[in-house]
Amino acid sequence: MKKLVFLTVFLSIFLVSFSQEQAGCQVKFTGVYKADLNEDEAIYLRFFKDGTVLHTSSITDEKKAYKFLIQQFSDQMLSGKYYQRACGFSADVKHAKIKLALKGMVQGDVLLVSMKDKITGETLDKQFEYFEMEKEE
Repeated sequence: MKKLVFLTVFLSIFLVSFSQEQAGCQVKFTGVYKADLNEDEAIYLRFFKDGTVLHTSSITDEKKAYKFLIQQFSDQMLSGKYYQRACGFSADVKHAKIKLALKGMVQGDVLLVSMKDKITGETLDKQFEYFEMEKEE
């Protein structure tokens, strides 16, 4: 009987810690992810619950970039669908003649992303930091 109680307690703790760990692996929808390119320019990613991801470069003010990164403007920037499995995600985004393949890992408020230009084959690896802009309802 003691073994059964111990096993039940152990499994409960394991499942709670696993679900909390997975929660830290989800992309966030109420803000924007930013990686600096230089002192005047940054690149941004914004994810939406419907599977859309937007990607653009802009000034380093994340609040102004967030206001621009909306689905109504998706025809003015790189956009596509993202897919997430556990802590990893991938997406193909495009705009005009530009096509990028994104692959990354979610680690809490940080994204580690490799961006590959599908035409030239060039790759850029960046760490994106999350900036909260609105509270989830």
